[in-house]
Amino acid sequence: MLIAIISVGSVSFDKIGKRKMNKIKWLAIIVVGVIVIIAIAGIIKFNILEDDIYIQNEDGTVEKFDDVKHGNSSYQSEVMLKLFNIKTSNDLIINIPETNLSTKIKNFVLIDLIYEMGQGTYSDNTEKGIVLLDYVKIRIAHISNSKNNIYFVVPFIVSNQGSGAFYYVGLFEQKINELKITHLDSYFLGDRIKINNIKVGENKIDVKYKTHSPEQSMSETPTKSKSVTIETTITGFKKKEET
Repeated sequence: MLIAIISVGSVSFDKIGKRKMNKIKWLAIIVVGVIVIIAIAGIIKFNILEDDIYIQNEDGTVEKFDDVKHGNSSYQSEVMLKLFNIKTSNDLIINIPETNLSTKIKNFVLIDLIYEMGQGTYSDNTEKGIVLLDYVKIRIAHISNSKNNIYFVVPFIVSNQGSGAFYYVGLFEQKINELKITHLDSYFLGDRIKINNIKVGENKIDVKYKTHSPEQSMSETPTKSKSVTIETTITGFKKKEET
């Protein structure tokens, strides 16, 4: 009799154990399935759809997470080395006008396959954009006799997800001792213009460019000639004269 009870009890325990094991197996399958679904969604979101992760740095710049050099003491700015012969981890930073955003010029791109510019990217919530530095037109600004600081002007272009390409001329200060360049001020020239020449004078710059006439569409090559004279100081642009 006792043997029979033990036998029945062992069968019951075996059934209960199998049920628990089945539940654990199904739970494990569900958990793995959820993880796989989340992983696939992440791949689609950040790779196929190119929905990049952006973070804000301590200096206020915004850049792709993959581009951040976390704790990499050996990092040196390619742009600073090529344009200014400066070996430094300090990047060239452009403040985007009329916003609180800024971007690091970190690489070079070819425009129309022949014309090279420096490039940076930025993100403001859902809006993404690029900044192009027309470094070929860099000009030294004659506004200071300091041996420790050099001032220069250079055009740059801000383009967001719209069709506009907004041209500015920027004023920059190069601090020799600190191996650092600071963006001091910007002056707006126009949308989708073509800069012909930048001439530097004493405490001023003259910019000649072409803009669209009232009869032209913005998709056409600009034909109307314009010029502007901008007064420059060690703190920024002061006033202008347009013709």
